[in-house]
Amino acid sequence: MSEMIKEIRIWDDNPDKSRVSNIVKVEFNYPTEWCVFTVDELLQIIRLWIKGEEIKYPPSKGFKGRWMLFEAIRNVFNEKMEVL
Repeated sequence: MSEMIKEIRIWDDNPDKSRVSNIVKVEFNYPTEWCVFTVDELLQIIRLWIKGEEIKYPPSKGFKGRWMLFEAIRNVFNEKMEVL
């Protein structure tokens, strides 16, 4: 993990109870206005997003969970990107 990031975790103590699923919280070591994630950090965020989603909406009860994210990512890969 980069020295800028203190922790990446499921935000299970989020005070906003209107959230329908657990979300991923990134805490920084320093005050920051922006951050560039590494591939490993992005993968950690994706893994935790899936875990948080599937805690609240288990696939065993018919929810899409990780496959909802997979389909969204596949759609991004299928988009035509303009190369600068």
